[in-house]
Order: sequence, then C-alpha cells, then structure tokens
Amino acid sequence: MNDINNALSSNYLLVSHTINKWSGKKTDRKASDEIISGAHAVHNAGRFVKDALAGANAELKVASAALDAVRAYIYANTLPYSSATSGSLKGDRLLPTMRSMEFIATVDKLSAEAELRCDEFAAVYDQRVTEAIANLGTLANQADYPSKDEVRAAFGFTSDYTPVPDTGDYSRLQIPAELAEKFSASMVEKERIVMDNALGDLRKRLLQEVERVAKTLGNHYERGGVKSPIGKNLINNVRTLVGILNDTTFTENAQLDKLVGAIEKRLCGHTVEQLRASPTLAGNVAKDAVQISKVISAIEWF
Repeated sequence: MNDINNALSSNYLLVSHTINKWSGKKTDRKASDEIISGAHAVHNAGRFVKDALAGANAELKVASAALDAVRAYIYANTLPYSSATSGSLKGDRLLPTMRSMEFIATVDKLSAEAELRCDEFAAVYDQRVTEAIANLGTLANQADYPSKDEVRAAFGFTSDYTPVPDTGDYSRLQIPAELAEKFSASMVEKERIVMDNALGDLRKRLLQEVERVAKTLGNHYERGGVKSPIGKNLINNVRTLVGILNDTTFTENAQLDKLVGAIEKRLCGHTVEQLRASPTLAGNVAKDAVQISKVISAIEWF
C-alpha cells in the first residue's frame, strides 16, 4: 500500500449524500407562446417559468433553505474526493475520521430540522395552493400542483459513509496477479490526483476566507466601526478550514504546520464580539490576514 492510499484509507471516510426538493417552478407553455408571439420572435426564443406558489411560498422557502443548510455544512467540513483533471470536483467527499463523530451528529441534527420544516410545509400546502391560484390569475393551472403527499415525498435527504478503497482490495479478488497489479497502479495514480485536488480545494477555500477577513476587518478599522458589519461566522469559517487542515494526513509538511499555528494565534485568537468592539484590534488582525494570505499562496502544499 502506498503512502497516499494508506493515509486516505486509514484516516478518512467517504461521504455521499442526496437532497431532493420540490421547487414550485413550472414552465407555462401557453404564456411562453403568447410572449414569443407578441415579440414576433422565433418559437424557441425562450420560455416563461412561473412560481406555482406565487405569494404563498414562505414555508416552501424555509423547507428548501433547511435542506440547503445540510448540504452547505457537508461541503464546508469535507474535501472533494475526485480524480477529475478539469471542471468541477463532484462526487463523494473526504471526511477526516477524527472529525466524524461531531460531523455525523451535526448532519443528523440539521437533517432532522429539515425534515420538520418539510413537514410544516406539507401541513399548509393545500392552503397555500388555494392562495397561489388566486394570486396567479389567468396563469393559474390546477394541473401544476401535485397532491400534498406527492409534494412531501419529493423532499428528502439521505447520506452514506463508506471506507476509502485501498490498493490491497484487488489482491483479495480472484483475478490474475498481473491484473490486480494493474488495477492497484491505476488506483495509486488516481489517488495522487485526489490528493492534489483535495489540498488544492482546501488551499483555495482557506485563501478566500482569510482574504475575506482582511477585507472585512480592514473596512471596520477604516470606518471606525461605523456601518462596517462583521458577520458572526467570519472567524468560524476560518477555524473550520484550519481544523480540516490540521487533521489532514496526506503528507508531513512543516510549512503547513507553521501556517496552522499562525492562523490559530493571529486570526482565530479573537472573538467576533472583540473585533466588533475594537476597530483598532480589527485593523491589526486585518494586517495579519493580509500577511497570512501571502503565505498561503507562496508555500508548497504538496
């Protein structure tokens, strides 16, 4: 087993998840045809998409946002597991096993809250349909609306946690040795790309958050704390990524260890409340963030 595969298979879980939602958006072909005809445009010039719950979608928005919060937490606390060499890094996510208990507990909590919000939407769905039909006027079409049970079934969240495959798996199969070696070699190359992608993603996200700290706190200092809001998660977002970096076991890297220490001490050593109360402190931390962002860009990550 190579070092990268050993680090991955021993210290990470793969997280997969699926989120389903009913959007409430419907393409109105009649309205589309009327608009295109009125504009004397070609038949495929566009389409009119209406909100089937126009003016009556408050609970739908809440349910949708609750499911989005689950996805956002998953992506914020994991790294991509992808061997793609271009495009977006889709698919399973890498979760450090050291963070697995807290992660799974939080995902379970957020998904349970989302289920409650979906139940609340389903409970008022029929009433909201009646209100929306009145709001839509001649755009209303009863056929646009599934039943309450169908709508509730359209919402859902599922997740799965599996081990990272290791190169030794092929040697246990009843296949010729040379074929097992070929598959193992292919996996080694794939996981080298996986490592590059994971660390590249972490580097990009950390740089974005540190630059956001520099900009936000710099504005707070320059404006003397007036009309310069500091979001409650400004520092927590950095802490989350530093925690992931600290748990990363792909390779020994003294530069990354030093970077983690600097961020923890110079950026994460103050609360948002302290920074809001002291523009001078905010200005000093902003300067530190600028310096640290340069280090993030300059050092070798892998």
